[in-house]
Amino acid sequence: MRYFLYILTILSITVSCSEEYTPKPQKEKNYPVVLGELSQNKSVSILLNNARNITETTPPPHKILFSKVELLDNAKKPITKLVQKENNRWESDFTTQEDNTYYLQFNWNNKTITIETTVPPACIAEITKKQGNPVDSLSLNITISTSAHLENYFYIIECWQHYKRLPFDSNSSISDNYKYGELTAPYHRLFVKTQKKQQEIEITIAKNLIAENSAEIRIKSVTPKFYNYLYHKELQEQDDNFFLPKLNTEYLGVLGGSYTLSLKL
Repeated sequence: MRYFLYILTILSITVSCSEEYTPKPQKEKNYPVVLGELSQNKSVSILLNNARNITETTPPPHKILFSKVELLDNAKKPITKLVQKENNRWESDFTTQEDNTYYLQFNWNNKTITIETTVPPACIAEITKKQGNPVDSLSLNITISTSAHLENYFYIIECWQHYKRLPFDSNSSISDNYKYGELTAPYHRLFVKTQKKQQEIEITIAKNLIAENSAEIRIKSVTPKFYNYLYHKELQEQDDNFFLPKLNTEYLGVLGGSYTLSLKL
């Protein structure tokens, strides 16, 4: 059974891909929906809205519930104020950097909410095409490396073409897609959690999906909370009855951090 949630507000820190982080209908009532991504060398753009309970059929009157939207540094000192644009979009030209912690702070219904996230340290990646590829598919070896000292490294791999994610397969046993078997192949995201500073992953893409010189592999090193959110979002895509867990008592969703690489095929 499909449920519908009237969403007055969505908070997303990304300019071109805010729809990627929009949640499925929620059961919670009167919470701010906090969704977004801070990435290296990217300016900040935020959409602010409010979620309401699916059992309420009449939308409440439109109200401006958000104010004093700011980005703070690691010491919680203000870096930049976000200016409200059309359609409740709040923006700043400030660009976030890798290996830095930031706080998003805003007032919602006369309550101050502060959310922490970190743009992960830099990583590098290399793609090599496997020899002896079948006629109808392209097999790729992806090697991701970092010099950062972390207990665990969280990566998400996607294939993009013309602003659209392409499906692909992978039998890499290191991926959570393989380990847990909850996501059905072909995948739109591959989730890899590892303790290795250098990790190899193999994926396979159908050649008929790839236009010449237009496809790219995107590799994201992400925060654990962002990794968890996007994994559950993939579950939502194949199960309309799945609801986003309330991971925080003050808001729904996640403020993610990523270090993103884009490599042309």
